[in-house]
Amino acid sequence: MELAPVDVPACRICLESPDQQDDSEPLISPCAGCRGFSAYVHFSCMVAFYRSRSRWEDLSCPTCRQFYRGKAAVDLGHLGLLEIEAEFGSNSVPVAIMLAHLGDAYGRLGDFRQMRNLSQRAFEIAKREQYADVAGMLCILGIAHGRLGEFSLMCQSLERARAIYAQRLPASALLFASVTSSLACARGEQGDFPRMRDMLEEALSIQQDTLGMDHIDVARTLNNLGSALGELGDANRMRTMLEESLRIQQRIYGRGHIETAATLTNLGRAHGELGDPARMRELAAAALEIQERTYGQGHLSTAITLMNLGSAESRLGNHATARSLLQSAVEIRVRELGTDHLEAANVLLRLAEISHAANEVEFALESLERVHGIYVQQLGRNHPRSRWTGKRLREWRTAGQTGQFCQPYIQCWQACYRGVAKLFERRRRDARAAALADNHVQGI
Repeated sequence: MELAPVDVPACRICLESPDQQDDSEPLISPCAGCRGFSAYVHFSCMVAFYRSRSRWEDLSCPTCRQFYRGKAAVDLGHLGLLEIEAEFGSNSVPVAIMLAHLGDAYGRLGDFRQMRNLSQRAFEIAKREQYADVAGMLCILGIAHGRLGEFSLMCQSLERARAIYAQRLPASALLFASVTSSLACARGEQGDFPRMRDMLEEALSIQQDTLGMDHIDVARTLNNLGSALGELGDANRMRTMLEESLRIQQRIYGRGHIETAATLTNLGRAHGELGDPARMRELAAAALEIQERTYGQGHLSTAITLMNLGSAESRLGNHATARSLLQSAVEIRVRELGTDHLEAANVLLRLAEISHAANEVEFALESLERVHGIYVQQLGRNHPRSRWTGKRLREWRTAGQTGQFCQPYIQCWQACYRGVAKLFERRRRDARAAALADNHVQGI
């Protein structure tokens, strides 16, 4: 065997470079932690090493211990699933564990439907076989539901998992913190931002005490906490949290890694709220470039970034560009989630606002009518989103083409969200007061 020159990338297992092999198998870089020439490997060498270990559920790099990513992880996972099914049968606990890991690999690839389907099958097997870590299966299933916008189902799964982990404290403190963080995000999607903030601060405290200040789980929780603070109107603290999250992620993964994309998008939103739309556009464009390089154009994960990039262009007065970006985001979500999905309606609402600002009143009215119909159908007529869009629709119809009622999207939409947040805050305050009163009566 002839070794590759030191300045030519070579497979870290067989030490050969592609041009030295007859079949010229390409080198891939399947993990985030290995860098430089040690990042490269032949997939066939990965498979051979994976088989030699026979640890089928372990889809992580043995060198850097980061999970494999992309198609390589999924292909290894399917190979491992076949081996485990052959040894234990298709409805065994080892198969459930492998399905969960394979579903997680699909999630990292961006295929959330397959992640949900595999996770659902894993949970059903684990529940039937009375597997000890059924809560872990519930967590993965809940996250898969959330990635598809199924937030009620996400909350149901995560609440059940959190209750199980709460019974095992302090031994399960980190698991409790992890599921609390995920559940907090689901609560935020339902509009309960005070609860989202409180749960994330609880999770962050546990993670920092246990893992240290620079762990990747701390970065993820800081990212989510920044989003909650932004929805509650605290843009300065939002920016601080997100800058710290990005610092940790870039130190661990390097610049341009897919893990940093969501943080860049959220940080852009913070700068937009603080009156810097040019910086908002710059960060959103950087996030979009990372996502499209990783997943390809038109992937579901790019929709939220296109939305934020469109908002930045609108704030800069580039309404035609903003409209094009938001139209792309609408098409992605409608294609992936369906025409009556709430996530599709959220993007369409922003497109309606920008179209109305550009005096494209007929298209704006048509879009807003569709949004209002989806909200009424999915949330009911008395939900704050339904009431707000109904009021907005009446104003636009009355105003005609004058545009006199059109206000910037972010201010109006956040006003609606903050109204929901205040309602949840008031309900919790009343519940605490009632509990104190009950305790006082019992004490008497």
